[in-house]
Amino acid sequence: MSAETVFSWILFCMTVYVSLYLALIHSKQEPLFLALGITHLGNYISFRKYINWKRFMAASISHLAFIWWFGANALEVLSTLDEWKQGF
Repeated sequence: MSAETVFSWILFCMTVYVSLYLALIHSKQEPLFLALGITHLGNYISFRKYINWKRFMAASISHLAFIWWFGANALEVLSTLDEWKQGF
């Protein structure tokens, strides 16, 4: 596995991490999904010689679907986390 391939997946993981935070704040708003789609497209264009496009696009689409669901249920997720933290 080349360094470029590893870096492209690290960049993908960083995008996923930041998007979870943004999904909690913006909860299912269209500009968030537009920005994430453009970010995934830019990541793919930058590293298209080094990554499998089918695997990357499947991961990107499933990431957007998960963020859509996570943003829709952000209040429930936050209240569950708050109850969990109060248990300690």
